[in-house]
Amino acid sequence: MKAKPIPRSGAIRAFTFLACCLLMITASIAGNGDLDELTVSGRVQSEDGEPLIGVTILEEGTSNGTVTDFDGTYSMTVADDDAVLIFSYTGYKSTSVQVSGRNVIDLTLEVEVSSLDEVVVIGYGTQKKANLTGAVAAISSEELEQRPIASVGMGLQGLIPNLNVSIRNGDPTRAADFNIRGFESINGGSPLILVDGVPMDLERINPSDIASVNVLKDASAAAVYGARAAFGVILIETKQGKAGKINVSLSTELSLARPIFNMDVVTDPVEFIEARDRASIRSNGNPSYSEEFSNAIRAHANGTGPEWAVVDGVLQFYGFNDYQNSLMTDFAPQQKHDLSISGATDRASYYVSFGMLNKDGYLDHENNENFKRYNGLMKAEFKVNDWLSLDEKLVFNSQQSDKPHFYNWDVNVNTVARVSPILPITFPDLDHYLTPGDRAQFEPFIGKHFASLNFFPYLEQGGRETFNINDIWLTQGMTLTPLRGLKVRGDFSYNTYHRDYQDVASKVEVIESSDIKNGVQIGNGFSGNDWIDTRSNYNQYYVFNAYAQYTIDQIQDHNISAMIGFNQEWGRNQFIRAQANTLITPLVPDLNATTGTQQTFGSKSHVSLRGMFYRLSYNFKDRYLFEANGRYDGTSRFPKDDR
Repeated sequence: MKAKPIPRSGAIRAFTFLACCLLMITASIAGNGDLDELTVSGRVQSEDGEPLIGVTILEEGTSNGTVTDFDGTYSMTVADDDAVLIFSYTGYKSTSVQVSGRNVIDLTLEVEVSSLDEVVVIGYGTQKKANLTGAVAAISSEELEQRPIASVGMGLQGLIPNLNVSIRNGDPTRAADFNIRGFESINGGSPLILVDGVPMDLERINPSDIASVNVLKDASAAAVYGARAAFGVILIETKQGKAGKINVSLSTELSLARPIFNMDVVTDPVEFIEARDRASIRSNGNPSYSEEFSNAIRAHANGTGPEWAVVDGVLQFYGFNDYQNSLMTDFAPQQKHDLSISGATDRASYYVSFGMLNKDGYLDHENNENFKRYNGLMKAEFKVNDWLSLDEKLVFNSQQSDKPHFYNWDVNVNTVARVSPILPITFPDLDHYLTPGDRAQFEPFIGKHFASLNFFPYLEQGGRETFNINDIWLTQGMTLTPLRGLKVRGDFSYNTYHRDYQDVASKVEVIESSDIKNGVQIGNGFSGNDWIDTRSNYNQYYVFNAYAQYTIDQIQDHNISAMIGFNQEWGRNQFIRAQANTLITPLVPDLNATTGTQQTFGSKSHVSLRGMFYRLSYNFKDRYLFEANGRYDGTSRFPKDDR
């Protein structure tokens, strides 16, 4: 039996039908592949309901992952409905959760049992994590030692949940802004910072001397510090000697910081003028540059035209100034050296440390910025007998800063990215300028800087802003344990603070215009007035703390603790300032080396604070906790009858 041939038109229809079927099957497979993927989101929190920032979430068996944001929330896409997510966070148990087709997975992480036995510092005492009733977070020195940091503020960024640390720039003289849980008043507000129980500037101390950082976040934890703790408390404990052999530690650290531009700077002159022309045509219909100027730029870029020319008596620059690379360094070095000696016996302990930090700025110039910090810490504790211990501490912090005077935002390191690649920077060295043989007339100006957005003349000829700070703390403490469960603690601290500041705004000579047909115009740019400003601060501060704590732990399943204390603080501040105008010479930056108007200012102030505080704690079977904290303060900031 012969097969009947299929007509050509029927074969085409059959082929088309099969191709459509294959296309539909392929699209179905691709569609099913997309449907297998699933987006999962949710919120991760601690057992007390606080959002956990930076929790790592990984899809098991893959490198696909994400981290939680400041609100503890996350969102990620997984391969299929049966994927398994692994949640991990320092100090908490790692938890695996199967997606099972869910789009929302909220999770509460449990604290590691071992971490509950850790002892954290609270107001005027310590307590196990397991027995805390307030919101307290803590980190140890290990987290800070792993970071190449210039200050404590830089080291604390991202380490403690709900502690927000804002650092505006890399200038080590700019203190970090601390904020706990984001709450402030309409006038701002910052947490109370205490180092070994006394108020101290956190940015002046050496990060290598810190043993622990404890953050009291809520009112119940910070109540013993009164109104000053309205925005939380940061408690810093410094290191002390440990039992064993003498421990000598020497560490040296060299790190390099690289400046980062937050934009792609256009450095090609041809690309720059073409982009500016396009933008100008869109906005007003006309290009920014003439056709002759643009052609001259292209000619020099191709190697067929000059770098400089004088057109109708005006200097025109056709080259590339390489301003950004000429001004900014590739890497800014930072050196940090620390030496510590510590040890302890059954009757005494000691800890001595010396630290030095040297940090250069980001300018590739001999007049670059520089910051130095010197730290010294000496601590000793002696056990006189079974019920009396004495402890002493000496803290020395010194800072030195030297950087260019700030004239204007337009001539500052912050405006580097705004400088165009075709901006003339220095007066050129040409064979002639207006007419042949006139080079000698313009020779005195060769190498001088033009005005406009040019930082170089202010960096090379301008004044300097400098300061020196010396901060010394002396502390004598005493601890008595006359009875079982009774501890009496008292300490007295004295602080002397001295700051010398000087800001010199010397005059700068710049070429004001590229028009030289009537001669070169020399001006002072943003330095029309020259002056010197000196300031001196001398402060003294006294702190006295005394408290007694009695603990009853002999009763089965019951633990009772009561604490009462007294705090007294005094402060005296003195400020002197003098200004003088018209420097005789910028080489002698002194008040007496001026001929203009002189002014003097001064002020004195004092402040005192007195308070009483208490804490009452009850613990039943380590499961049921009760705690009450309170404080009553009086301060000289209010009228005498309302303190």
